[in-house]
Amino acid sequence: MAKFSIKIKGLEQLQKKLNKQSQKKLIKKIGNEFEVSANKVRNSAIGRVPVDQGYLRNSINVEGKDLLWIVYASAGYAGYQEFGTKSKVEIPAEMQSEAEKFRNGKISMGNFKEAIAEWMKRKGIPKEALWPIMAKIMKVGVNPQPFMYPGFKDGTKGLEKRIEDIIQEYLN
Repeated sequence: MAKFSIKIKGLEQLQKKLNKQSQKKLIKKIGNEFEVSANKVRNSAIGRVPVDQGYLRNSINVEGKDLLWIVYASAGYAGYQEFGTKSKVEIPAEMQSEAEKFRNGKISMGNFKEAIAEWMKRKGIPKEALWPIMAKIMKVGVNPQPFMYPGFKDGTKGLEKRIEDIIQEYLN
């Protein structure tokens, strides 16, 4: 599961200056902005995800409350689709540690063979191409087809400014 986060600078200090009721209102307002952005990230990712049978697209979800919102794709191959594998891995600077997990991705040979065979059948590719396709994927990997990271970038546009504006309301 790919992870992205946003840090709010100065929030802890501001909370210390506010009474409990004001703190709750502040957290609710900022949390609402996070929720809106998380849903925008999800919707953008869904619109960008490559679709074969729709498993990956249907696995993209949002969960959270208050100041912690998570957008995730639960399909086991989501990270490989996002970042690619082997020599084809492309890692956004902010995602180095998360994406590195997929450089030498591990999948059981049975699952791999079955998944490729099913894909070939849907695409009308002859059965004799199975082993050459598998060998090429195992040697050089698969190209990334990012959906979550671009969705994150799209969905969080303006979020920092909106949060700064909310914080300014409480500072004034």
